[in-house]
Order: sequence, then structure tokens, then C-alpha cells
Amino acid sequence: GAHGVALLSRNDTVTAFDRNPGWGDTSCQTFCGDIEDEHMLRRALHDSNPDIIVHCAAMTTVDDCEANSTAAYEANVGLPRRIIALMSPSTLFVYISTDAVFDGSKQHWMEEDTPNPINAYGRTKLQGEQLVVMIH
Repeated sequence: GAHGVALLSRNDTVTAFDRNPGWGDTSCQTFCGDIEDEHMLRRALHDSNPDIIVHCAAMTTVDDCEANSTAAYEANVGLPRRIIALMSPSTLFVYISTDAVFDGSKQHWMEEDTPNPINAYGRTKLQGEQLVVMIH
């Protein structure tokens, strides 16, 4: 996310939401807090009124997702659902996914390939993709 913020802020106004204060980029306004805190999220969306949201937050450690699939679902599906529900209908929502939605049987995947996740991380990221397509 931080690299994307730095790149995008060259030509556009960027507002970031991060749990870590002072991550180094001064090219944008940063809301610091827990993105799962609905009050903080609501305030950030209201104050920034974004045209585009690039959602990079996720539970990504495969072993952690396997050990706690409920938390993985909440982070990778529930959180995007809540953000979309709170944002303006005119805001474009970009969901960052993963090649883990595929089974690893080949090296290079195309978006048109049939997903076949083999672990909780891949399954929840695929569910997040499907959610975004369905409701946004």
C-alpha cells in the first residue's frame, strides 16, 4: 500500500488509512487507527470523500488464515463489505486480490482462468472478489 500511495500521490491527492503512525510518506493525509473501527472508518470516508478507494488491507498469512478462518473471512470479505456500505455510491472501489485464488498448477494466470483456491486465504480472497463484483 505505501508504495502505491507514493506513486499515486505524484499526480493526485491521496488519503491513507494506516494502523501505524508515521510510516514515512508525507505526500498524503493519513488517518491512523484500526480500519475495523467503524467510527474511525466512517470519519475517514466522510472527511476525505474519496473518488477511488484502493483497498489493500487483508489477512494474508496463509498459516494464520488456516488457523482462524473466521478471522480471515472477516478481514478479507467482511471488511470490504463494510467499507462499500459506508462509502459514497459514486466512489470506485478497487479490491486487491492474490494469485492464491488459483491452485498453483501453473505459473502464470489470467483473470479469465477458473479460480480454484486450495487454502483459507485463497478462498476468502476469492469471496472478497466475488462480493465486490456483486455489490459494487
